[in-house]
Amino acid sequence: MKKQLSLILAALLFALPACGEAAQTSAPAETQAASQTADTAAVTEAETEEPEIMPDLPEMDFGGASFVVISPVLTGDMADANTRDIKVEEENGENLNDAVYRRNAFMLDTCNIVIDEYKSTDVSKDIKKSVSAGDNAFDVSYALTNAGGVDLSRKGFFLDYNTLPYIDFSQPWWDSNAMNSLGLMGKNYMAVNDIMLSNDDATSAVLFNKKMLSDYGFTDDMYEVVESNNWTLDKVTEMSKSVYSDLNGDGIYDEYDRYGFMGYRDASLSMFHSSGGRVAVKDGEDSIRLTMMDEGSYSALEASLTLMAQDSTFNLHKVLEPKFLGDIYSHAEAMFRADQSLFYWILIHDVQKFRDMESDFGILPVPSTNPEVSGYNCNVNWYHSHMMSVVTTADPERAGYVMELMAAKSHYTVRREYLNVCLARKYSRDNESEKMLDIIFGHRVYDTGAYYALGSIAHNIIMLTMKNNTDAASMFAKAEKSANKDIERIFKDYSALE
Repeated sequence: MKKQLSLILAALLFALPACGEAAQTSAPAETQAASQTADTAAVTEAETEEPEIMPDLPEMDFGGASFVVISPVLTGDMADANTRDIKVEEENGENLNDAVYRRNAFMLDTCNIVIDEYKSTDVSKDIKKSVSAGDNAFDVSYALTNAGGVDLSRKGFFLDYNTLPYIDFSQPWWDSNAMNSLGLMGKNYMAVNDIMLSNDDATSAVLFNKKMLSDYGFTDDMYEVVESNNWTLDKVTEMSKSVYSDLNGDGIYDEYDRYGFMGYRDASLSMFHSSGGRVAVKDGEDSIRLTMMDEGSYSALEASLTLMAQDSTFNLHKVLEPKFLGDIYSHAEAMFRADQSLFYWILIHDVQKFRDMESDFGILPVPSTNPEVSGYNCNVNWYHSHMMSVVTTADPERAGYVMELMAAKSHYTVRREYLNVCLARKYSRDNESEKMLDIIFGHRVYDTGAYYALGSIAHNIIMLTMKNNTDAASMFAKAEKSANKDIERIFKDYSALE
């Protein structure tokens, strides 16, 4: 995965026009100059482009049939998690849109299949209704894991990927991390592949404000800090304390003041994961083991919760949610734009929101307690990520064929545009972000305990931050029995599935 991403990013960075838009005139002059310099080398870079290797599949003609993906309609703060990678009506000059259009045209030309999408306000309800009626209305679902995806898989509404012909999980267009963490008893009901951008969007990262870095006298090259394994939670705390300030002098630290680190309550679990912690891990195919209280995991969790409880950390959910309910994201974005936080924990889809920000920013992986030991693991947020699951389609053979071919073509088209144009060029401000994206996407985490919601432990971890509570041991003591019962029920459910 990491090697593939490095090749793609190195090959196409700056080699394509921005995603259907002219260069931002408000961008700093040095940024525009860097872009122009890189464009000069585009031809040379293009020569090293990753060769397109497609799966060895037999010729098929599906007679112009529709291949229907059911996906959720999300609103409010979740609107950023809506799919944009399945179907578009026409080319419009925007690179990502046009890549989806061309990939679907390829599918039609290659095997005479029409890629279609059904937008649902309740995916779980519509799938259950379709399966009950036996109408074979859908072939594949995009199911939010925390809103029915796992539950549907346990109740037999999805097909086991391992029973489908043509699927090859060893290929680079499948995310093996997801398969290894979520498959149980030799069965895989949920998968992540390169058709999907939602899981890329839901991957955690950290932005840093370059102007603030300079204004407050920091001489750190943050990219070198990462590469030298010094991007730690202690480093975040140390730097944060230097910029923390009650800007309006009212003695109340709120959205009008300046912080070193800000993030949503989910950041606590993200830093726990980056530091090597896990709620639970698979212990072979037929067992799940709770690991939160293992020495390494627990020390990572304590460090994460302690950072979130620091005065110099702004917990966006804790402070803004009581005031603004579902509108905390826009206020958080306004704070970062106004140079009110040196670091900002985000999900990757947030990067696009700052492409016209006046102050320069950079992208970093999530910090870790001890990067030399654990590295930088960037979790895929289970509140925002989708899983691609095959429902009880009328034609499992067609489903396997279409998904393998579509994922492979997406690897070289849709995801390539997303990584190289929309992230590496259009949204980021420097070449070094390429290496950081390599780390972020090359070390993604799907915590088995979080995705299967064992004992609600993952949710309880992030809720501890709402009270600046670092006593995770007491929380676990209350949740452990429930978590073990959840594990028993999961294996009982999967055992009953053919």
